[in-house]
Amino acid sequence: MRYIFLQIALVLLLISPSFTQELTSAKLAYEDMEKTLGLTPTFLRLYPESAISGAWEAHKNLASKGVIPAKYKEMMGLAVASQVPCTYCVYFHTKALKMHKASDEEIKESVAIAAQTRKWSTVINGADIEYGWFKKDVDLVVKYLSAKDKPKMAQKDGEYALTCNDITTTFGRVPMFLEAYPKHALAGAWKDLKALQLSKTSIPGKYKQLLAVGISAQIPCKYCVYFHKEMAKLNGASKAEIQEMIAIAAETRQWSTYINGMGMDYEAFTKEVDLIFMPKQ
Repeated sequence: MRYIFLQIALVLLLISPSFTQELTSAKLAYEDMEKTLGLTPTFLRLYPESAISGAWEAHKNLASKGVIPAKYKEMMGLAVASQVPCTYCVYFHTKALKMHKASDEEIKESVAIAAQTRKWSTVINGADIEYGWFKKDVDLVVKYLSAKDKPKMAQKDGEYALTCNDITTTFGRVPMFLEAYPKHALAGAWKDLKALQLSKTSIPGKYKQLLAVGISAQIPCKYCVYFHKEMAKLNGASKAEIQEMIAIAAETRQWSTYINGMGMDYEAFTKEVDLIFMPKQ
């Protein structure tokens, strides 16, 4: 019996340093949350103590460091949350956007970009377009958009043809994903897409395409990832900006999954969020 007790004591001695270190790291993380946010949110308290230190560090650094301005990071969070859908995250990121002085129009646009990206992802995947051909199609669009002197495109007559004329003038061709849309509804769908994603609006073009990249990555839709990455690059996005937006999209999915999975009380959650974003005296 004494031998058994000695074995148990030895095991405890072996595991206690790492266990103590985990508890210390968790305690430091909670203290930092209190300092940064003014409280330790319940959804972070619920996270496994063994991993909370790293999870908090990643979350904090993504929010406070990097190359993407804070307002556009929160737009990414709202865009992902809107189409998950996650009412917790929608509430949180809307509050954060208002703190960062985002306008109502910017908030509407970020959600609309998420909706549009889901729409066209559905069309492309439903049409079962061969991925290799899709990429070549996109590459031709990028080549046309990158050209300084664009060739004059032949114009056709008829209601559907008029829409195709405008698409061809814009992209140099009618891309496969637009060809896959019902002809009788393409005019409206094209006007919607062009007005939001390809025209000057309250969100700069680069950030609209970066939002679409993040949305595409977590659907996931490899077609949309390829298209919007190329469009983001055309709009001047760097590799670091693309990586960061994808990471923010992933972070939003992580916490949405955890909060919903743990069945947090929504009213309690919103009250804590209100405290976090309460104006400091």
